[in-house]
Amino acid sequence: MANIGTLHTISEEHSIKEAVVSFILSPKIAEIGDYRNLVGENGALRNKFQKFESLNIQGVHVSQQLDQTNVCETKERGFKIVSFEDGITRDIIQALPQPQTTVLTYNTVKYVKWNEFKCRVLEAISVVSKINPNINLVGVGVMFIDEFYFDSDSAYQPTLLFNSESKNLPKNILDSDLVDYSLNTHSKKDDYDYIGNISIRVFNQDKQKVIRITGNTMLLLSQQSFENSMCDPLMNSRLDFGHEENKSMLKDILSQETLKMIHL
Repeated sequence: MANIGTLHTISEEHSIKEAVVSFILSPKIAEIGDYRNLVGENGALRNKFQKFESLNIQGVHVSQQLDQTNVCETKERGFKIVSFEDGITRDIIQALPQPQTTVLTYNTVKYVKWNEFKCRVLEAISVVSKINPNINLVGVGVMFIDEFYFDSDSAYQPTLLFNSESKNLPKNILDSDLVDYSLNTHSKKDDYDYIGNISIRVFNQDKQKVIRITGNTMLLLSQQSFENSMCDPLMNSRLDFGHEENKSMLKDILSQETLKMIHL
């Protein structure tokens, strides 16, 4: 891990604990059986992913006397497709249906470099998109969760970590040892219509001071074929835009010393 005195990160190369690419699909995925076959024998994702899990929702009936409950129905609500490395979860493709849409995500906790991660996402999600040709894409997002650590609560130095001149940070963030801050913005840039979110938490955990910074850029799209969009070179540009927006956010809120430590 990289460090400046008592401030350190999860890796020598970066501070990224988790990276996520999201696809907002409409109409929502109703049948998940065909997706199970992706990791079955001769499945298109079998070489990269090893496990399929259905995500179930249970209906519960409560008696009129409120003294007894019974599970009356269990429905498959979504799914997870998991890959492992050395017996530890590496990547997860997850589908979570909402009332009108499905949020399909590709998560990794083994992030190394952006282009390598992006290629994994595009390759796998292109396969997933072929299952149902009637599904449309209405949004795509890129999210990073960065974490920084001070060795102890008393070692916490917010001025070492944060940029005091940031346009996105509240000034009193430098005066508090516990923080829960979030900022949502709607912007248009380079022909992209998008919602940006910055979330910052400062908390104590296992005798350390943890600073968790979540940056999410969600591009709003006109409805288009999910399968076709995954073959379109524009998808590569969209993901790159989300990545660059996250880097710009970090460059604004972090100090020069911290940016140098994480090679930004």
